[in-house]
Amino acid sequence: MNASSLRDELARGSIRGYIYSDPGVFARERTHVFGKTWNCLGHESEVPLPGDYVVRYIGDDALIVTRGSSGEVRAFHNVCRHRGMEICRAETGHATQHVCPYHAWTYDLDGHLTGVPMEKPGYGPGGLQKADFGLLPVAQFGIYNGLMFANLDPAAPALRAWLGDFAWYLDLVLARTPLGLEVTGPPQRWITGGNWKMASENFIGDSYHAAFTHRSVMEIGLHPNTMRDWTKGGNRHGVHVQVEPGSLGFTRLAPAQRGYPADLVDLFQATLPPVQARLLSEPEPRWPSRIHLYPNLSFLGGACYVAPGVQIPFLTMRVWRPIGPASMEVWSWVLVEREAHPEFKRLSQRAYMLTFGSSGTEEQDDAENWTSIARASRGPSAGAMEQLLTMNVAQHAPPVVTDWPGPGTAYDTTYADIGQRWLLERWLSDMGPEW
Repeated sequence: MNASSLRDELARGSIRGYIYSDPGVFARERTHVFGKTWNCLGHESEVPLPGDYVVRYIGDDALIVTRGSSGEVRAFHNVCRHRGMEICRAETGHATQHVCPYHAWTYDLDGHLTGVPMEKPGYGPGGLQKADFGLLPVAQFGIYNGLMFANLDPAAPALRAWLGDFAWYLDLVLARTPLGLEVTGPPQRWITGGNWKMASENFIGDSYHAAFTHRSVMEIGLHPNTMRDWTKGGNRHGVHVQVEPGSLGFTRLAPAQRGYPADLVDLFQATLPPVQARLLSEPEPRWPSRIHLYPNLSFLGGACYVAPGVQIPFLTMRVWRPIGPASMEVWSWVLVEREAHPEFKRLSQRAYMLTFGSSGTEEQDDAENWTSIARASRGPSAGAMEQLLTMNVAQHAPPVVTDWPGPGTAYDTTYADIGQRWLLERWLSDMGPEW
C-alpha cells in the first residue's frame, strides 16, 4: 500500500479497488477515520423520556445514549468501571438505573456510581470514592436539530464548528417545520457485504447507476420516475452541491410533486427562511434528494407508489457502520415531520419499506452491487486495478451555478464523480501521509 500513489492516482481520476476490501486499510480506518471524527448515533426522538436509552456504536465502541433525570441526553461508554462488563445488553429500553449484570455495580441515569455490593467489607471502612468510578462519558457529544453525534477524540473541533456551512443544508431538511422531525419507529438493521465507502459514494453522488441498477423498479411502476426521466434528462438533471464536510444533490421537483400534502408544503414555506423556502418553490424548485455527511451518514428523500396513483414521499437516514473490510451493518431510520397526519406517517414508512427498507426493492439492488465489488476486489490482481472517477470532472466539468443561494459550490448536474472524489480525498487526508 502506498498512500502517495493513491493520492496521485485520485488526482488523475482513479482509485485502486483494494481500498474496499483490504484488512490493513480497514484497521487504519478504525483509528484514523472513525476514531477522530463526528459520528451520527441517531435521533433524539428515540429517547423521549428520562430513563429511555439506546445503545449505539462507533466502530466496535458501544455507547449508551440516554436521557438523564434532568432531561439532558448524554452518551456513555457501555462499559462497567469495575471489570469492563457491558452495562446494557438490551440495545433499547427504559431504566430507572443501570445495573452491571456481573457484580451489580449500579449507576444512576446521569452516569454516577451509586451502589457497590459489599462495598465496605471489600474496599475498607471508607468504601470506594464513587465519584471516581462513574460511567465514562464519550469524549464529545452533541445534538444538532435532533441528530445525535459523538466523537471519540477530545481534541476534535466542536460539532457546530465541524458542520460549518453544511449546517445550512441540514436545516433545509431537519428544520422545515416548527417541531422538526421524529423517527417513525426503531431503526432497521442488517449486515451486508460491501465496504462502507462504497455505500457512502453511492449516496454522495452516483445518480448514474439508477437507470440501470434500479431499472426493474421503474418498469413495474413502483418508482415515480420513468426510464426516460433518468436517461434523457427530466428531473434527475438537477444540481450537485459540494460543501464541507459533505455533498448533496437536488432534483428539479417541488415538495408537492414528491407527494407531500398541501398542509405540510404550506408549513415548509412558513417555517424556512425565505432564501431556503424559495429553493422548494415553483417555477424552479430544487428538492434535496440525497445528502451525505462525512464519513458515513446518508439521507435519501425519495418517493414511491404505495397504491395505484398514490405517490408518497419518505426520508431515510442511514449510518454505514463498518464491521469488516468488506462488510458493514446498515442502520436505517425513517424520519417524518412531527406535525404530519398519522396516516401520512404510516404511508411514508410503507413507501420506505417498499424501496429502501431491509427487504426493499432498491435496497436489494444496491446491496448486490456493493457485495459484488467487495468480492471482486479481494483478488490481488483485481484489487490493483484502477477504478475510473472522471465523469464530469476537470476538463469536462459541468458549469457552476453562479446564482446558487446556498453555501458551497453548486454544479449544474447530478451526473458527476465530484462527490465521490471529494469523499476519497477527505478519506486519504484522514488516513495520514504514509501507510
